[in-house]
Amino acid sequence: MHRKPATAVPRIRRPAIAARVAGAHDRSRPNSPAPSAARAARAFRAAMLACMLASAAALGGCRTAPAATSPDTASTATAAQESSMTAVATPITAEEIGRRVLKLIDSIRSARDLAPEHIAQQTGLEVERNASDPHLYGFGGSLSEDWMYNLVSTPQKQGEAPTSLRFSFDDQTDGGNGDPAEICGLDFQDYRAALTAAGFDFKPMQGRRGIDAWYFTRGDVGVTAYTHGNADPAKGKACISKLIISAYA
Repeated sequence: MHRKPATAVPRIRRPAIAARVAGAHDRSRPNSPAPSAARAARAFRAAMLACMLASAAALGGCRTAPAATSPDTASTATAAQESSMTAVATPITAEEIGRRVLKLIDSIRSARDLAPEHIAQQTGLEVERNASDPHLYGFGGSLSEDWMYNLVSTPQKQGEAPTSLRFSFDDQTDGGNGDPAEICGLDFQDYRAALTAAGFDFKPMQGRRGIDAWYFTRGDVGVTAYTHGNADPAKGKACISKLIISAYA
């Protein structure tokens, strides 16, 4: 019998907190990849999404690393990850994902609008649920070798519907030295302009060493924006690193 070659699956480097919660919180493409490439893409996305959802409660980023090409390791990891979720890789840029997330934010009026069906409708991206807790869900993907994007629900307690989402650009380099230009298709001023045009007011959030973040509010919806390297937009171009999107009703 002819056997198909096994496809290596990227391993996940989980933060310590994320590893502890893992057990509990365990649409269009212009060209279709060849079958082997499609299997590799599904395996990568499954592993990445499993890490993303497992780390949601810890509010940490998700990192990937190349795996050794062991057939046993590959088949075991693939079975473990794809048993809970599978997804289709969708090529996207930082600017495009930023605009989709801004569209989602503009559509939110209450916590009901944080539901996965609403997220999928507004962003046009497939939302994956955690098999162990349907209130943990999200999507994510690779922008380049150095950067990923993730959007995940962040419920305060297991089994509770979330009142917030976390959108982030996550640096995949060992030293956190990814070029921020890769995530700056839209910079802070672009996000600010879009949110204020949508009716949000904003103010800086002061910390001990200056401004830590910027807080945007409209009715019962709040968005906390963080810049890469805590860069000050008043002193030059600043790239968004993370948004916390909250609904209070």
